[in-house]
Amino acid sequence: MQSIRSLSGKGVSTITILPSTSPRPSGCVISTVSSAAAVYLHVKGRVDIDGEIAKARKKLEKTKMGIERQKKILGDEGYKEKVSAELQDVEKRKLGDLEAEANGFEETIKQFEGLKLE
Repeated sequence: MQSIRSLSGKGVSTITILPSTSPRPSGCVISTVSSAAAVYLHVKGRVDIDGEIAKARKKLEKTKMGIERQKKILGDEGYKEKVSAELQDVEKRKLGDLEAEANGFEETIKQFEGLKLE
């Protein structure tokens, strides 16, 4: 607990450990650290929610453009014939990473929109 407190810096006044079965605390957004841990950050009243939604939407659109670009590359028959299987795997991983990133931005938007209703 002390190492978490020192890593979080001076801006964090309290740290509470919740059971995994606890619901999301009011006014908080979640950030997944790993399959076994998540961080709830209290943001309501501390950030411009509409501004954060706008930022996330902008990043989501940029990511969606990257997804379409990757799909176009991977769907090209000439690409499949000319490029090694290893490089194709790299491009497939890039697509997967972009899709995961897009899902993260969509979840962020949902969380912030939910905070507007609290």
